[in-house]
Amino acid sequence: MRKLILLIALGFFLLSCSDRSPDKKATAQEDFIALQEQTVSSVTQETDLLKIIDSYQEIYLIQRNDKCGEWGGDKEQLRIYKNNPDGRILLDYKKSIINCEDPYSQKEPAKLIEKDRISSNREILELIEKSIIDLTKHKISTPQSVSHSGIANYIISKDSTLLITHYPSYRWSAFQELTKIIVEK
Repeated sequence: MRKLILLIALGFFLLSCSDRSPDKKATAQEDFIALQEQTVSSVTQETDLLKIIDSYQEIYLIQRNDKCGEWGGDKEQLRIYKNNPDGRILLDYKKSIINCEDPYSQKEPAKLIEKDRISSNREILELIEKSIIDLTKHKISTPQSVSHSGIANYIISKDSTLLITHYPSYRWSAFQELTKIIVEK
């Protein structure tokens, strides 16, 4: 009985303390709607990039440097994917560092640096798109040459409908900037 009386008294107290006018309620609702629109807008801005990526499609950006001459060098790889169709784009980063005295890692394994499930943001998504566009432009504007050493750059979709390979290639600065941001995360 005491609890019931206390509960009723608390209810009256809370109702009497409410000094909201209908105008303030409308303002609070407008603020809530504006916040919702901003959230939807920021998600839309991120999802207008890389629409090719879904829960079935992934893209790999790969660069092998020329540290060991004709044997290649260290390899950096980004896997870009989604876990579900409506989810955020995620990245896995992997770098294998080889010893040039044992370039095929027969005596000692390559040193691996890995970071999984890195959340993307607009800056990262824009750099991914810039990396793809830059390598594509470089590939179509550079004459083919035969070489036994150099940097190798690749863009590969999981289903191989997007496949860009360039060897010997260039430093691919957009990719370098992207991997630097990801390593620092």
